[in-house]
Amino acid sequence: MIELSQRLSRLNRSKDNDEKEAEVPEYKQIRDLNMAEQATECAVDASSHAIAVEEDELLAVPTPVQIVFNEVSIEVPTKDKAHPTKTILDRVSGVFGPGETTAVMGPSGSGKTTMLNALTGVSKPTSGTITVNGAPFLLDVVKRYSALVPQDDLLTAILTVDEALMEAASFKMAADKPARRQRVDALIKKFGLQECRNVRIGSPDGKKGISGGQKRRLSVALELCGSPSLLYLDEPTSGLDSVSAMSLIKLISALARNGTTVIATIHQPSSAAFFTFDRLLLLVKGKICYLGPISQQQPMGFFASAAFDCPPLTNPADFMFDVLVEHSEKLSHRFASEGVAENNSRTPAQLQPLPREGKFPTSFCSQMLVHVKRNGLQMLRDPALARLRFASSIMMGLAMGTLYFDTGNDFQGVNDRISLLLFNMLFLAVVNAIPVVIAVMPELVVARKEVRNNWYSPHAFIPAKIVVETPLLVVPPIIFLTISGFMSNLAVSDDGSRFAMLALALILLVATTHAWALVLCSVAPSIDVAFLLAPGSIMPMAVLSGFFINQQDMTWIFRWFTYIDFLNYAWQAVATAGFRNLKFTSGPFQTGEQVLDQRLNLPSTGMDGYWTNIGILVAFVVCFRCIGSFNIARKLAA
Repeated sequence: MIELSQRLSRLNRSKDNDEKEAEVPEYKQIRDLNMAEQATECAVDASSHAIAVEEDELLAVPTPVQIVFNEVSIEVPTKDKAHPTKTILDRVSGVFGPGETTAVMGPSGSGKTTMLNALTGVSKPTSGTITVNGAPFLLDVVKRYSALVPQDDLLTAILTVDEALMEAASFKMAADKPARRQRVDALIKKFGLQECRNVRIGSPDGKKGISGGQKRRLSVALELCGSPSLLYLDEPTSGLDSVSAMSLIKLISALARNGTTVIATIHQPSSAAFFTFDRLLLLVKGKICYLGPISQQQPMGFFASAAFDCPPLTNPADFMFDVLVEHSEKLSHRFASEGVAENNSRTPAQLQPLPREGKFPTSFCSQMLVHVKRNGLQMLRDPALARLRFASSIMMGLAMGTLYFDTGNDFQGVNDRISLLLFNMLFLAVVNAIPVVIAVMPELVVARKEVRNNWYSPHAFIPAKIVVETPLLVVPPIIFLTISGFMSNLAVSDDGSRFAMLALALILLVATTHAWALVLCSVAPSIDVAFLLAPGSIMPMAVLSGFFINQQDMTWIFRWFTYIDFLNYAWQAVATAGFRNLKFTSGPFQTGEQVLDQRLNLPSTGMDGYWTNIGILVAFVVCFRCIGSFNIARKLAA
């Protein structure tokens, strides 16, 4: 082929085309081949363009959103009596329209995050108005059409990229699975996540996963599963290298072409990234210094009019920050006199008010099912806590069974049975409280982000976790009781009723402890505090349960606490099951009922007393779960 091309090149310098064809028969063959290649390239380009158009149509925003804020101010209280309030935002006004990317810039402490909180409804303005498509700002309505990408990548570490996106689509799309799959595939391609789609996300605590840039792109893609009309991004390029940051900014800019209103706080972008945005809002000390277009003339023209000329080959963002450090007051006053006229000249578009739909995209049952699947995967892929529960039950069961092996029915057997029953209670209570803290507290951070972005109802979070963890509340206690109970004769009886009664009491004790740990998680400000509260609250309950000190000898205030001490009722149920219908061969006690009455100061009421205590434990489980679920839901929605 190369030789033929060279021959043709020589002939082109001396003969016309007809002569070339006559002397070189291969000429026509090469020409036809080139034409075929060009036709193929055109077909490929047309196909690629068609696919790109189809993807853009798939990611297009069905309902454009325009947000207008007028004279918005936010003040916060201070401890200074001379100045009881501090102004964070000072009478800011502007318009953010569909199809535009707006960069919100300013030095640290200038009010960027507060501005974002005001526009998302997290912070309520002290004065001023915010309207969306000409209608008053209603949080429940706006949340259906907006999404916030926080500065930190709050992701579920055990999921793959594809699983995380499909899960988000299941929460945010009221559509069938093929439609969700189509949108997820489009997002994966749009954000360049094909290579890592089947890789687990990972976490900073040692679980390997995708890179920081991929996590940032995934964080944005997750929020786009629901086609938000209004997208907020808080420092989207924070922690990224220049290449990753520029790539992300270009993706954000491309979203606006689909009709999305994009608002991003950003610290100091590169020159190329800066000019990728359409508009700039410059904040200093809560005041607007500039709000207008970004072009070759602006905002540098505005700074030049104030006698601040940007030197050649200088990053405009760096230049503006340097000027603002010393001349913020001058620029804010100049914008107030000149810039507001330009800003107000932007007549808000006449858009249809946002339709009022359901509060969440999917039903509560659908949300529960997705949560159950997530928690199930969490348990399968990170089984350390589940293995710990099973392993501790087996090892401690063997240890206690060996230590109290073949306990007899003499006087020493009475004390051994009491000690073993008490240990069983305390062991199962403590060992099942701490895993709840480990499992729930870290997930609250991710869940809070998802609830704020209206993925699901906050009331769907805890019930799904309870459903998945129910087997762990039943099987390990039975394993522990089976090993220790039969090795020590503690659970042995002719009809098997003793084992059944002990198993039921211990399972309800574990369930109550689990529910109590949920309450602690709902009130603890951090995981460290929850870790201290879990065992720290159980030990006082054990003291007040009546074993260590006679309840009749307690002062009235401590005696009152015994009525709300679930270990008190668990101890009565366990002791009744452990000593019911027992006969002793020596010592001051001939029957188990005498031990309950005289040794443990627990009046023997037979099976009626046992079932009363079981019923009270069930009530505690229901009560604690309701309190914990409600408080955690309120915590997530705050």
